[in-house]
Amino acid sequence: MGKTKHPLIGVLGIICLTFLGTACEKHAPVADCNPPAWFFESGDRDGFKTGVGEGENLEESAAAAMSEISAQISTWVSSRSMTLAERSGSTSESRFKHQVKLESQHRLKNAKRLNMAVCGKRYYVQYSVDLRPPELVMADALASEYPGEKIFFTGSPALTSSSFAETVMQISSHQKLDSSKRPETRIPLSLTFTDGIWCVHAGRVSLPVSDVSELVNVGVYVTESVKLGLCDRTGAPCSLLMKTGDEVFFSISGGAGFFSIFNTYADGRVSVIAANQPMAEGGIIYPDPSGRQVLQASTIEPGSASVDIYLLVVSPSRLDMTSFSALKEDGRTVSGDDSFSTHVLARWLDGLQKKQVAMLKTRTEPR
Repeated sequence: MGKTKHPLIGVLGIICLTFLGTACEKHAPVADCNPPAWFFESGDRDGFKTGVGEGENLEESAAAAMSEISAQISTWVSSRSMTLAERSGSTSESRFKHQVKLESQHRLKNAKRLNMAVCGKRYYVQYSVDLRPPELVMADALASEYPGEKIFFTGSPALTSSSFAETVMQISSHQKLDSSKRPETRIPLSLTFTDGIWCVHAGRVSLPVSDVSELVNVGVYVTESVKLGLCDRTGAPCSLLMKTGDEVFFSISGGAGFFSIFNTYADGRVSVIAANQPMAEGGIIYPDPSGRQVLQASTIEPGSASVDIYLLVVSPSRLDMTSFSALKEDGRTVSGDDSFSTHVLARWLDGLQKKQVAMLKTRTEPR
């Protein structure tokens, strides 16, 4: 009895790499037997997608299993994308689809083979992919990697104070162990962005993620000494809800020195709005309403709403932007307004000794 095969979309190249090692395994075929019972049973459980396949060899049967999982993931991608879009305040799910699709492909590479059997000249396999929330996956992985240990994260405060880190530690603390007798383990927490995939690293555990907003808490840098808001040309306060094309002016108040404004996007990118602009004691409007420079509200994707976080950084002297541009990301120099990410900005802020920071969260909708 065979299984109906789904179209194999975009996973053949992945399969060739993923199952290269298993192709060399030797198994003696059984002359007379029936397909295993697990081949006809659903192995799905909460957060896991399971697929089975059969073929004349391991590669063919594994490809069939991954095709079945891929069809299930296509539904998960749409559902997950819509959830992320709603969380970020977007009216469209398209902004996240590419990211989540890449993540699902990455998880296909990490699929685990649960069962295998040989019946006559047919090979039967069962594979599983973990699609649970990343916080739960990370907590379980850490429990396996550091059994019986009480986990604390170290690293940039923006990462260790994020909702992701706090949730992982909360889950870990509820493990059925006597917390008073558990040894404490400090694990470095970091974030990377490589080949279109965000990965969070905790000690010896790495996990692909798609929602960067849960991983970096730039609000940890905010102080009460400076303020950032939106205003019109006269300085009157404006709504934080904008339409594409609206003029954007920032009202800045607080200490004197030099200010810079950074825009952090929902997908993790960062751009520089202003760099080392002089600021007198009191308040200022940026850009100058009497000047030619005009900032306009825009969205990441046409037709989609965007939620942006602006960070105002004030320092008594000019900030060394060359050192910011020279920060390394996976061995490569990060430079240019659109070439660095939120976690790189956090790393740069960690290195500033004297700084005053304000944060502003806005939403821009298509006109």
